[in-house]
Amino acid sequence: MNPTERSLAWLALAAAILLGIALRLTHHTDVTTRSPDEKVYTGYAQKIAEEGLDAMPQAFRDYESSSANWIYPGPTRFGHVLLFAIAMKISGVHDARAASFVSLLFGIFSLLLVARIGLRFFDPWIAAGAVTF
Repeated sequence: MNPTERSLAWLALAAAILLGIALRLTHHTDVTTRSPDEKVYTGYAQKIAEEGLDAMPQAFRDYESSSANWIYPGPTRFGHVLLFAIAMKISGVHDARAASFVSLLFGIFSLLLVARIGLRFFDPWIAAGAVTF
């Protein structure tokens, strides 16, 4: 690959990353309602944020105590919920917006990770295409 082509590839990669970040930021607040599952996970995260890790055994007991709860997800996705609880603690926001922010950060991180993998194993053109798609 000649230097001009290489420069164009790097520009394309940078543009794809910046466009992806801009789109994520622009549409971050588009969702106005949450699914029942998202509400349940938010509830678990709120308990952890307010009561600490000691809230989890009670969450399991509450979930198992009634078969009416079984249509919703159980408190087994601990790492996922813990990230949301940490975001709630740091931000002071104890609702789904904290989880949404975590999702936004990991969405942006995924663009950078895909670019890194593309550059590590292929070339800037492949990395730019992977980030774009």
